[in-house]
Amino acid sequence: MGSRLGERVESSRGAPRCTRIVPFFDDHSADCIIVCDVDLFFVGDLSDLLGSWRFRAPPNNGSVPPPHVLQSVLAASGLGRPYRPGMAVIHRANTIRETHINNISGGVVVAPAARSKELALIWKKWAEWLVQHEALLGPSAFHIYQVSFALAMEELREDVEFLPPQVNTVLHILPEIASVRAFHLTPGHIPQYPQRFNSDKTMNADGLEPGVSQAIGRLNDCIREAVTTIASLPSTKDHLDKFLNPQWRR
Repeated sequence: MGSRLGERVESSRGAPRCTRIVPFFDDHSADCIIVCDVDLFFVGDLSDLLGSWRFRAPPNNGSVPPPHVLQSVLAASGLGRPYRPGMAVIHRANTIRETHINNISGGVVVAPAARSKELALIWKKWAEWLVQHEALLGPSAFHIYQVSFALAMEELREDVEFLPPQVNTVLHILPEIASVRAFHLTPGHIPQYPQRFNSDKTMNADGLEPGVSQAIGRLNDCIREAVTTIASLPSTKDHLDKFLNPQWRR
């Protein structure tokens, strides 16, 4: 069922990345299931954050989708659940930081193994519902996976238990923190910070706290290994120029 869902939702216009639901359908010999983006680089231990019985994810990065979209989706869902304000991590130009309390960053989602199928079933249901009601999202249709997660939490009458932003560290907050668990280096963010990237695709730590500098050292080891791997695979070597390239915009 998971594979069919992936094919169905991934191929639906406006619903990219909904395949991240699929692993939660599977059986795993682990205490928890973690699904993350491929551009998330782990540089620290997360084990102390994974003992909760609740569903966990980092807070939304930048109030995307905006509050009025989330209000419309909640009203149309029939759940009878109100919009409840929370805060996004960063401030984007010409926007506010407020967002719905269950609007997450989908960079990493964690579920206890014993509850993973519960999450998968309800998340799948709302992803498919949003595919059928895509107009509610307007330009934010790219975030169906994220909004459907929020609707799943509302149906469960739960609030997501937020992981710290340092587990999903975006370039915007590097000067404001003293430690990093994982870097989320998205193609949409990298062109905004060309000064952070060296010609060999590694990052520099100019002006950052010692703990962040140490994390960047570990990150650079990951980047060098990734570059070697990408360059060696026939399926990826022609795309190496796009990897961590501030001059490339998707």
